Amino acid sequence: MRNKAASRLDSGALRRVLRRFHADLVAAEQIINDLNVFPVPDGDTGTNCVLTLQSGLPVLDKGRTALPTMLDGLAGALALGARGNSGVILAEYLRGWASLDGDGWGAEELHAALAAGAT
Repeated sequence: MRNKAASRLDSGALRRVLRRFHADLVAAEQIINDLNVFPVPDGDTGTNCVLTLQSGLPVLDKGRTALPTMLDGLAGALALGARGNSGVILAEYLRGWASLDGDGWGAEELHAALAAGAT
Protein backbone atom coordinates (compact mmCIF):
# COMPACT_ATOMS: atom_id res chain seq x y z
CA MET A 1 0.00 0.00 0.00
CA ARG A 2 1.33 3.44 -0.93
CA ASN A 3 2.00 6.02 1.73
CA LYS A 4 -0.53 8.84 1.16
CA ALA A 5 1.77 11.41 2.79
CA ALA A 6 4.51 10.53 0.30
CA SER A 7 2.17 11.19 -2.64
CA ARG A 8 1.65 14.83 -1.68
CA LEU A 9 3.85 17.69 -2.83
CA ASP A 10 4.81 19.76 0.20
CA SER A 11 7.10 22.79 0.45
CA GLY A 12 10.19 20.62 0.97
CA ALA A 13 9.48 18.56 -2.12
CA LEU A 14 8.71 21.67 -4.17
CA ARG A 15 12.01 23.22 -3.05
CA ARG A 16 13.82 20.16 -4.40
CA VAL A 17 11.82 20.29 -7.64
CA LEU A 18 12.59 23.98 -8.17
CA ARG A 19 16.31 23.51 -7.47
CA ARG A 20 16.40 20.62 -9.96
CA PHE A 21 14.45 22.72 -12.47
CA HIS A 22 17.04 25.48 -12.08
CA ALA A 23 19.91 23.02 -12.60
CA ASP A 24 18.20 21.60 -15.69
CA LEU A 25 17.59 25.11 -17.06
CA VAL A 26 21.25 25.99 -16.56
CA ALA A 27 22.27 22.80 -18.38
CA ALA A 28 19.92 23.56 -21.29
CA GLU A 29 20.41 27.34 -21.35
CA GLN A 30 22.29 27.49 -24.66
CA ILE A 31 19.97 25.00 -26.35
CA ILE A 32 17.00 27.14 -25.34
CA ASN A 33 18.83 30.29 -26.46
CA ASP A 34 19.38 28.72 -29.88
CA LEU A 35 15.68 27.97 -30.42
CA ASN A 36 13.73 30.15 -32.80
CA VAL A 37 11.34 31.65 -30.26
CA PHE A 38 8.06 33.41 -30.98
CA PRO A 39 7.66 36.23 -31.88
CA VAL A 40 11.34 36.73 -32.75
CA PRO A 41 14.49 34.64 -32.25
CA ASP A 42 16.10 36.88 -29.65
CA GLY A 43 18.76 34.40 -28.49
CA ASP A 44 18.41 34.96 -24.76
CA THR A 45 15.28 33.05 -23.71
CA GLY A 46 17.25 30.42 -21.79
CA THR A 47 19.40 33.02 -20.07
CA ASN A 48 16.35 35.06 -19.10
CA CYS A 49 14.61 32.00 -17.63
CA VAL A 50 17.75 30.99 -15.70
CA LEU A 51 18.24 34.48 -14.27
CA THR A 52 14.56 34.87 -13.41
CA LEU A 53 14.39 31.57 -11.55
CA GLN A 54 17.74 32.29 -9.91
CA SER A 55 16.32 35.52 -8.50
CA GLY A 56 13.76 33.51 -6.54
CA LEU A 57 16.03 30.78 -5.18
CA PRO A 58 17.00 32.72 -2.02
CA VAL A 59 13.34 32.63 -0.99
CA LEU A 60 13.62 28.85 -0.72
CA ASP A 61 16.24 29.28 2.03
CA LYS A 62 14.28 31.71 4.19
CA GLY A 63 12.68 29.04 6.35
CA ARG A 64 9.17 29.41 5.01
CA THR A 65 7.73 25.98 5.56
CA ALA A 66 4.10 26.42 4.52
CA LEU A 67 3.65 25.83 0.80
CA PRO A 68 1.37 28.86 0.16
CA THR A 69 3.74 31.19 2.05
CA MET A 70 6.78 29.89 0.21
CA LEU A 71 5.07 30.16 -3.19
CA ASP A 72 3.84 33.68 -2.47
CA GLY A 73 7.38 34.79 -1.60
CA LEU A 74 8.79 33.00 -4.63
CA ALA A 75 6.22 34.55 -6.97
CA GLY A 76 7.04 38.03 -5.66
CA ALA A 77 10.79 37.49 -6.01
CA LEU A 78 10.41 36.15 -9.56
CA ALA A 79 8.22 39.11 -10.54
CA LEU A 80 10.86 41.54 -9.27
CA GLY A 81 13.72 39.62 -10.88
CA ALA A 82 12.04 38.75 -14.18
CA ARG A 83 14.25 39.17 -17.24
CA GLY A 84 12.73 39.66 -20.66
CA ASN A 85 9.39 38.35 -21.85
CA SER A 86 10.27 34.74 -21.07
CA GLY A 87 11.16 35.67 -17.49
CA VAL A 88 7.88 37.53 -17.05
CA ILE A 89 5.98 34.51 -18.38
CA LEU A 90 7.82 32.19 -15.98
CA ALA A 91 7.13 34.55 -13.06
CA GLU A 92 3.45 34.81 -13.93
CA TYR A 93 3.20 31.03 -14.24
CA LEU A 94 4.52 30.62 -10.70
CA ARG A 95 2.21 33.40 -9.50
CA GLY A 96 -0.68 31.22 -10.66
CA TRP A 97 0.64 28.45 -8.43
CA ALA A 98 0.82 30.88 -5.51
CA SER A 99 -2.88 31.69 -5.92
CA LEU A 100 -3.80 28.27 -4.49
CA ASP A 101 -4.17 27.37 -0.85
CA GLY A 102 -3.19 24.21 0.93
CA ASP A 103 0.00 22.90 2.46
CA GLY A 104 0.64 19.75 0.49
CA TRP A 105 -0.74 19.06 -2.93
CA GLY A 106 -2.03 15.80 -4.27
CA ALA A 107 -2.78 15.17 -7.94
CA GLU A 108 -5.91 17.35 -7.95
CA GLU A 109 -4.17 20.31 -6.35
CA LEU A 110 -1.17 19.98 -8.65
CA HIS A 111 -3.51 19.93 -11.65
CA ALA A 112 -5.22 23.07 -10.32
CA ALA A 113 -1.82 24.76 -9.81
CA LEU A 114 -0.75 23.97 -13.37
CA ALA A 115 -4.08 25.25 -14.71
CA ALA A 116 -3.81 28.43 -12.60
CA GLY A 117 -0.30 29.00 -13.89
CA ALA A 118 -1.44 28.58 -17.48
CA THR A 119 -4.28 31.04 -16.91
